[in-house]
Amino acid sequence: MRWLLGAEATLTALEAQPLPDDIPLVERLIDDHKVFMEDMSKRQPDVDRVSKAFSGKRQQPPVQQPVQQLQQHPVGARRRGEPLHHDRRTTPHGASQSTPRTSTPVRGHHAEPEIRHPRAKELVDKWQHVWLLALERQRRLLERLKYLQELESIKNFDFDEWRRRFLGWMNNKKSRVMDLFRKIDKDNDGKVTKEDFIDGILKSKFPTSRLEMEKVADIFDRNGDGYIDHKEYIDTLRPDRDNKPLTEAEKIQDEVQRQVAKCTCVHRFKVFQVGEGKYRFGESQKLRLVRILRSTVMVRVGGGWVALDEFLVKNDPCRGGREEALLLTRLIIEQYRRSQSKQFEVQMSPH
Repeated sequence: MRWLLGAEATLTALEAQPLPDDIPLVERLIDDHKVFMEDMSKRQPDVDRVSKAFSGKRQQPPVQQPVQQLQQHPVGARRRGEPLHHDRRTTPHGASQSTPRTSTPVRGHHAEPEIRHPRAKELVDKWQHVWLLALERQRRLLERLKYLQELESIKNFDFDEWRRRFLGWMNNKKSRVMDLFRKIDKDNDGKVTKEDFIDGILKSKFPTSRLEMEKVADIFDRNGDGYIDHKEYIDTLRPDRDNKPLTEAEKIQDEVQRQVAKCTCVHRFKVFQVGEGKYRFGESQKLRLVRILRSTVMVRVGGGWVALDEFLVKNDPCRGGREEALLLTRLIIEQYRRSQSKQFEVQMSPH
């Protein structure tokens, strides 16, 4: 008990002290704590012997009486030659008649050891408390070491190396880099916050850490506005494309994202790119071709082509609703003017 009290006081004092910021010091503390845990494990058999010597089984009433006793004093037992009748008094409600009989009583719970000696019980309880303190100390030390090692790796962070790892990981998954960005971009407006970007990469199971991703997100956010748009995402992952002209598919994607971003509603109109030049608008599952014709992004409708902005006005409920509201407002104003004019004429007319 004296050793346990000393160990408890030592662990409590150590937990009250802040952990160091130096990796070698933390590793030294881990080694010291490992020696303490080994010493404690060697004392475990002594505590087990005390617990066993002063413990007994808890007495719990059985759920039902042994069947042998029921057979000695049966209730409603039939005589020889009488037909067998089911007696509800001898069969518990819901029990099966085909249940096999046994002389072993069925107990509701397993018997648990009960330490009867107060000093022995105090010793076992103190041992469990100190053991939990030791485990918590071990967890904090290991987490501190991992955090400091991540900080050290960030000091020598090489984004080119991170980019090669990320692109290689995506290639092994046989996924396109834009597929992951679209998955993170929940509202499909072409940009995500840095926090959403970090969480999205971490949830993808790519081997990285939050500290590393905070560094990466700052690099992706090229203009420093707190957001990462699809162009920043691609240009950062593919720096060799910076000086190359945009392809037609990239121009279409830019214009689609620009038009969709005009909507300021909480539930923005959804536009999904299914493939190159193929999009799905709103809740419709219909695929529509999108092309650039005469420097204008056009959407295939029926047998012809419609400009993207005109198509969105007709199909986006938000934009269509604004047009209808504007027409309704103009109609109300015109009706008000007419009523005012008639009232003025009535007042000015001679009686």
